Amino acid sequence: MPVLHLLLVAWLLPLCALCFFPLAVRLWRLLLIRARRRPPSRPLRAVFLHPDLGIGGAERLVVDAASVLQARGHSVLIVTSHHDRSRCFEETRDGTLAVAVAGAVVPRHVRGRLHVLCATVRGLAGAVWLLASEPGCDVAVVDQVAPPVAL
Repeated sequence: MPVLHLLLVAWLLPLCALCFFPLAVRLWRLLLIRARRRPPSRPLRAVFLHPDLGIGGAERLVVDAASVLQARGHSVLIVTSHHDRSRCFEETRDGTLAVAVAGAVVPRHVRGRLHVLCATVRGLAGAVWLLASEPGCDVAVVDQVAPPVAL
């Protein structure tokens, strides 16, 4: 008899999941649509903390996200520890996006070693600068270096 119960349950569970799945998907879509329709009450002050603002995939993602936020009326600042104007995206070079360099006094490595430790210290220096100079920021996006999140 227990085998029959197991077979019955094994057959009914997927059937119930198939019946309730479309309902769950509709509910989820309805919640997302309502969340998207609700505009913010005021423009946000967003800050992106990125270790090296050169040319690459992560940098393109940060620049695109910052550009979209700025196009929607929010104030955006990108804080980085290295920004070479000869090797960067156009939006950061021409002044479309505000870029602040903080933590550049910390070296990138010590005699070819300690890259991770130096990147962590540079990120922390950028976060400390951010806390001191931009106390009114609403959103902070920390990219690639996790220790500044604690601040």
